[in-house]
Amino acid sequence: MNYRVNLLPAELQPRPPFEPKRLALISLPVLVGGALVGGLLYWRHELYKMRVELEALRYQVPRLQQAVNKVEEMKKERQVLEARAGELEELIQRRRAWSSLLADLAAVMPDGAWLNALQLVSGQAASPAAKAERAGTVPSLLQGAARAMEAGGLQQPSAEQQGNVPAALQQTGTSKVVPPPESLNIEGSSRSLAAVGVLLYHLQGLPYFSGIELNEVKYDEGKGVYNFSITARLRGDGG
Repeated sequence: MNYRVNLLPAELQPRPPFEPKRLALISLPVLVGGALVGGLLYWRHELYKMRVELEALRYQVPRLQQAVNKVEEMKKERQVLEARAGELEELIQRRRAWSSLLADLAAVMPDGAWLNALQLVSGQAASPAAKAERAGTVPSLLQGAARAMEAGGLQQPSAEQQGNVPAALQQTGTSKVVPPPESLNIEGSSRSLAAVGVLLYHLQGLPYFSGIELNEVKYDEGKGVYNFSITARLRGDGG
């Protein structure tokens, strides 16, 4: 057996031939290991990010719940406001021109008579039958006196005779929406029964009322005046 001994120094010795198969066998485990380590590091990084995001979401959940509660409250408030707006729109559609009614009332007040109070009633004010019976034939007498005075002409009452007339109508009821008023109670005073008859006569001619009813007339001996109460039924179309 022959042995070959290379006595050349290492830097002068020829390099072994390149073997691709050997290189592949060495590189394959290295690549697989590197891929596993890289994948592990990647998933650990992703897991860390998910944990951070989860903690952030846990911190935001109470704040988001508060926002949801506020949104629900706003929805409820909006529903309430829409309901109130609908009621207000309905009231506006059924509103009456009270300023013109008051002006016409002032225009038809005869000399010697004035108003003390006006009140809207959400329903026809029941006038007791006893009052009508006590009145007897007073309405007819007043109507006759009214026609007699109408033939002679009318004069507007003076400031002293008018007294304290309410500046606005007082509507009874609570803060809730109530049905539209159906009648107007008119209370006033007069120096004569004839002036009350004139007022009844002219009230029947106003377009705001569908009917006029004299509730009572009482004589105040201390003041020397007649205190009267009249119910005027309002028209459904607003006059």
